[in-house]
Amino acid sequence: ESLWHRRRWDGHRLNTDKRPLRIGYLSSDFLEHPVTFVISELIERHHRDVVHVTGYSLRADDGGAERKRLVAAFDEFVDLERLGVNAVAERIRADRIDILVDLNGWTGYQRTEALALRCAPVQVSWLGFAGTLGLESLADFIVGDAEATPLEHQPYYTERIVQMPHTFMPVDTRYPVAQPPSRSSQGLPDDAFVLCSLNNSYKLNPNLFDLWCRLLAKMPDAVLWLLRTNDTVVANLRSEAEARGISGDRLVFASRVPSRSDYLARIGLADLALDAFPYNSHSTGVDVLMSGVPMVAVRGATFPGRVGASLLRAAGLPELIAADEAGYEALVLELYADRSRLADFRRRLAEARHSAPLFDMERFAHDLEALYIGMAATMAQTSPPDAPARPVPATGP
Repeated sequence: ESLWHRRRWDGHRLNTDKRPLRIGYLSSDFLEHPVTFVISELIERHHRDVVHVTGYSLRADDGGAERKRLVAAFDEFVDLERLGVNAVAERIRADRIDILVDLNGWTGYQRTEALALRCAPVQVSWLGFAGTLGLESLADFIVGDAEATPLEHQPYYTERIVQMPHTFMPVDTRYPVAQPPSRSSQGLPDDAFVLCSLNNSYKLNPNLFDLWCRLLAKMPDAVLWLLRTNDTVVANLRSEAEARGISGDRLVFASRVPSRSDYLARIGLADLALDAFPYNSHSTGVDVLMSGVPMVAVRGATFPGRVGASLLRAAGLPELIAADEAGYEALVLELYADRSRLADFRRRLAEARHSAPLFDMERFAHDLEALYIGMAATMAQTSPPDAPARPVPATGP
């Protein structure tokens, strides 16, 4: 018996005509976590005449506000933290989920192995892991977009690529962004040109840091605002800057703050955000654009290196996407020299909050639901799973 037919276990066949699709979202990150920070509004906006949504949490309640919000947003919420791989698969099967969306991939606290046991007739990889899971039985589809996962990259994925019309990344527009504090309260000079990259330090690398130091050498009144992960990171990066001829004092470090509102508010103090590469800002890029700060990015070669381009295009700012590192460097210098052009990008970004696809979660919910309907229709066909790759039709509401 083929894998294609074994996927239709227990007589459970998809039927989208008579009831909403039962969608399950599986994640260890339904806590104070970047995945939750971007997905909450989408769950709230899902159209219940189209989908019934269940959250499957792989970690226990942390007591935080984000967890409480998600529990209220889902139609059902199930704590699987104490269950092993087999029990996770059995529980999801018992709920007769039509499409299981794995938000983890190969990240922490995952139960990716449960996907190999086929928890649902359709299994999807989305959001938490920017790449293929590498095994056909784990996921039938991966959700991307034309920038992040162009169809010509299909040979490098075991999943079939399906594309959102604008970006694969949701945004929580309901989270308030307060007015920025004073620069001095954050250790930033009032008269400096502030470049920021508040990514985790593991995204930094010598080639990227070389480029940033070259920029600082050509921008005498600029400082580079980075995330203070720990004291060792601060000492090492300042030492590396000194080795490249840049005073360590021109690196300013932002300490972590307990409030997400405070975190988002202070981002607005920056003049320009620098995307990291080859692994881009993901939720951090969303945060920067949400806070009204333009970002310069390079269109990379792989999924994690093309997220910045995806976000900028969906925000209506494709001019801030550089084709290569030299173009990235040149664009930053151009914006530093032409403050009126930079101000125009900032104005456009503020206007985009009310019109651009990146910030339109009602449209995003419709588009994602249309993909789910297309996936269900595709998997209900009798053609074998190794048929030529094609985008799933974006039909639906």
